[in-house]
Amino acid sequence: MANVIPLHPNPEDLTARQRNILDYVVEFSETSGYPPSIREIGDFFQIRSTNAVSDHLRALERKGWLARSEGQSRGLRVVRNPTQGAETRVKDHAEAEAQVLPFAREDNGMVDVQIIGRVAAGLPQPALEHVEDTVRVDRMLLGGAREVFGLRVIGESMIDAGILPGDYLFVRRCRTAEPGQIVVAMIDGEATVKRFFPEGDRIRLQPENPTMAPIYILASAFRSCDLVGTVVGIYRKL
Repeated sequence: MANVIPLHPNPEDLTARQRNILDYVVEFSETSGYPPSIREIGDFFQIRSTNAVSDHLRALERKGWLARSEGQSRGLRVVRNPTQGAETRVKDHAEAEAQVLPFAREDNGMVDVQIIGRVAAGLPQPALEHVEDTVRVDRMLLGGAREVFGLRVIGESMIDAGILPGDYLFVRRCRTAEPGQIVVAMIDGEATVKRFFPEGDRIRLQPENPTMAPIYILASAFRSCDLVGTVVGIYRKL
C-alpha cells in the first residue's frame, strides 16, 4: 500500500534531530548528486544503530519531506526542501553510478575489462571505484556481454560456486536478475556477491558456503538492496 504524503509539510512538525537529518540529506544530495546511505547518515550524526536512523527517515517520509525508491540502497529522494519550500529532484544512486563506471572496450574480438575495485564474497565491504587493473579476454568468454566491468573478490562465501578469494569477477551491468543468478549487490553503499532470490517482501542473498548464513533484506526495514549487475565470468591469475 502506498504511503500517504501530506500536501503541505510543516517544518514545525519536525523534531530537532529530524530537521538536522533532513538538512544533511538535502545538502549531501545537492553536493554529491545522489542521496546519502543510512550508514553515512549514522556516521555523520554518530548514531550507531541503523534502526535508529531508519526510524528518523520513516518519520520524515510520513511527514512528507522524504520519499524512497524500493530496491535501492540510496533510494532516498527529497520531496520538499525546507530551506526553499519547493520540490527538489535528486539523482538516484543508479543514475550517478552510470556516469562513472567503466565498461569493457572491444578490439578485434578481444575485450579490455577494467577492474574497478573489490567485492566481498562474505559480509558486505566497501567497493572501491578506481581502476586497479585491466585484463584482456575474448569477448565470447563474457557471453557476448559488452557493458562489463571487473571486481576483485575478497572472502570465501562463494567458494562452492567456484569463486575464490583473489579472483576477478566479470559483471554485466543490469538492475534486474533472475532468481538464483549470481549478482553483485549494494547494501547501504557496500558491495557483496551472492545468489539472488526475491521472496515476497524480502530479498535473500544466498552464499555458496555451508558455513555462512544468507543475508535478508526486508522491504519494511528501510534497508534496500540495489543490484549492480550479474556475474558473467571469472578470471583467475595462475
